[in-house]
Amino acid sequence: MNGEEQQDNLSRHPADKRKKLLRTLLDEKQPLGDHLLGEDDWESFQQVDRLPEATRVRIANAVKQGISQQRGKVFQFYLPGWYAVASMLLVVGGLSLFWKIQAHRWAIREQQRLAAMELPVIPAWKTVSNDTATVMHVVLADRSKVSLHKGANIRFKEPFDADRRDIQLRGKARFDVARDTARPFTVLVGGFATTALGTSFTVDASAVDGRVQVWLHSGKVKLWHTDEHHEEQYLSTPGARGAFDLRHGISKPAVSRPKNNNTRPSITRNGTVLAIHNMALDNVITRLAKEYDAHIDFDRQALGKVSYTGTVDIQQERLEQVLQIICALNHLKLERTDEQHYRIIIQ
Repeated sequence: MNGEEQQDNLSRHPADKRKKLLRTLLDEKQPLGDHLLGEDDWESFQQVDRLPEATRVRIANAVKQGISQQRGKVFQFYLPGWYAVASMLLVVGGLSLFWKIQAHRWAIREQQRLAAMELPVIPAWKTVSNDTATVMHVVLADRSKVSLHKGANIRFKEPFDADRRDIQLRGKARFDVARDTARPFTVLVGGFATTALGTSFTVDASAVDGRVQVWLHSGKVKLWHTDEHHEEQYLSTPGARGAFDLRHGISKPAVSRPKNNNTRPSITRNGTVLAIHNMALDNVITRLAKEYDAHIDFDRQALGKVSYTGTVDIQQERLEQVLQIICALNHLKLERTDEQHYRIIIQ
């Protein structure tokens, strides 16, 4: 910028302002300002005064340099500010991205948690019919097996209720029941019921006259009526048979004749299973008290006249359950005084 151009730029402003601007710029270059013009010369200087050409050029160059430095200072002032703003934007953007990622991860984990939850299933009635000429084999959800004869059908809830397993039967079928002490397995024919106590048995409800027969293959079953006006019966010996009909209720159980003629009383143990054959009931009770480490009060003389045949699984069957079956078969009453103390009473 030469002197004429500098003069043109300064001429855009009023005289006082031009003078102040020049003084400000020259103050930053104090040695130059003092060298060019003294304090008194500066105060007395007027616009109409003319400086020597060399002095004017030096002043113009000083002004130009001062303006450039002033712009640099402004730039240096604003540059850290832009850095701060950029840093804040970076932090805010990073936090926003972080929370978006966390929210996405949380949503995925929540979906996985909900998918892993076992949602309640509403049981629905299911019917299985055998329309073939042969026996149909059905495996239930609890792993129990049903062998349906020709023309038979069963109706049940799938899945079973939490506290029971009920099967409605028409016709003839064999049931091999999976053990589940918390959920009794009951086969219903009309109002009559056969409840398994961990066993296998056959129910035949195909007779035209309405008579229903039950064969026990293993374990124990209870025969009873849903209106509770009929006497309960228990089958506890393999080969035993029971029956019921609408007119006579539940028939007394019949026991099949043993395959051998050996009627000698005995109690033998195979693993956890006690096999009891024609043994006096007082000896049976004494042996059970020893096996279960319990105390059982009873009339030894009275029970010594009664014999009992059956099997007991010490590991799978509770003592109270075993004693209830024995008492039901022999018209006895069972009382429980505490955890391991029982009393058998003759009715």
